[in-house]
Amino acid sequence: MPELSLLAILLLAVANLISGAFGDLAWQAPLTALTFFACMYRVSHAATSRFNPTMLICATTTLFLLSRFLITYFAGWADYRYGDWFLMGPMDEVLVAKALAAICLFLCGIAIVAGRLGDLPRREDSYLGTIALRMGLAILPFTLYRVYINVDTWRTGDYLAMYKYGGPGGIPYALGGWLILCVFAYLASRPRLRPALAGYAVGILLCALDMFKGARGIPMAQIIGLTWLLVTTQDIRVSWWKAGAAVFSMALLADVVGRVRIGMPITTALTGDPFETLFGFFYGQGVSLIFVVSTLKHIAQFTPVVDGLQSTFAIFIDGYHRTFGSLPTGQTLEFAHQTASLAHRLSFIVDAEMYLNGKGMGGSAVAESMLYTPLVGPLLAGAFTGGVLKVLYRVARMAPLGLFILAATLPFFLLIPRENQLFFVVPMCKALLFAAIVYVIAKIHHVRQPA
Repeated sequence: MPELSLLAILLLAVANLISGAFGDLAWQAPLTALTFFACMYRVSHAATSRFNPTMLICATTTLFLLSRFLITYFAGWADYRYGDWFLMGPMDEVLVAKALAAICLFLCGIAIVAGRLGDLPRREDSYLGTIALRMGLAILPFTLYRVYINVDTWRTGDYLAMYKYGGPGGIPYALGGWLILCVFAYLASRPRLRPALAGYAVGILLCALDMFKGARGIPMAQIIGLTWLLVTTQDIRVSWWKAGAAVFSMALLADVVGRVRIGMPITTALTGDPFETLFGFFYGQGVSLIFVVSTLKHIAQFTPVVDGLQSTFAIFIDGYHRTFGSLPTGQTLEFAHQTASLAHRLSFIVDAEMYLNGKGMGGSAVAESMLYTPLVGPLLAGAFTGGVLKVLYRVARMAPLGLFILAATLPFFLLIPRENQLFFVVPMCKALLFAAIVYVIAKIHHVRQPA
């Protein structure tokens, strides 16, 4: 059966390559639906548990890039062919078809490479849990400072300020964000169920408090990562109704946060129709499809490969120039012209006025890969994403410390479909540094560590 699912996805990848070359939406729409189901079937069997990293990243790819299409195609709700953010009105159906083909190829790349992960061995590491608790207590004052800054940002009532002028920063604020790493490390040590649930609750609280600064993507992804880690380390069986209830609850939470941050009274946000809210949330998250279509529409303004490389490494290029003061802070005219980020450049091209007011279209690794080659690029990007995920999963199978590295990095993998291709690199380096500190402390105290 695994060989059949792999063969089916290989055939679907070829079909999407052909369809993407012609851009016929009448053919691409059913092909997209078929590709979605085939990929989800394969990745749901990547491990014994359907709730595995490959399935999660394919699920978030679907959320950010295909949710609008699926809602319209199967429920008849709204129309995914109409742009309602930056790119307004009916979109060119040829471009929509090509965008859907690119997204399908990205999914196929992930499913082909990371469609088989295996199971994680059950190993405990009480010393890792002890160090995580002690480091958490040391970091706690910085976390309280971070919470204070976030709450103060929330009280100003302008969540767009962090985009227009740059968000909260400074070393104490950054150190406050490391407490969530201690939570991941504690859960990775495989404590007993009750302490694990307590640690999980602390992690959820930290993520909720981090939403006060206005951005909700990373905290929500970290909640998913914490949930996967808890379920994995405690051998909790996840049934379909539990998974559905969790998705429903998280969607409602994210939608309420989104409504409140733009000034809606919290009582109004909480009393809305839950099913209308649910559909609205998933449809709204699918705005990244518009970003991919916009990339195709304006692709002639970019230099193939050159702009692709700049966009892929934008985090490091912009970080270097920002460190030495040659790159402005915030969404300004100067920043839009100097940045290497496709997310910022394209948002400015599509609607400069909205961009300069602090709004944006997000981004997408799929769109970045199309700057190399619109057809093969997304397939290779998906294969690269799946390959790195598979390597981290192998590291996780070696020791609890490796499991921590995977779990702490996983939330940023989940955001790659709407972010930069290398969005996970800096968080992975933080997790590696944390793991190195733990390893050195264990060596100093002559504590035997797993390989």
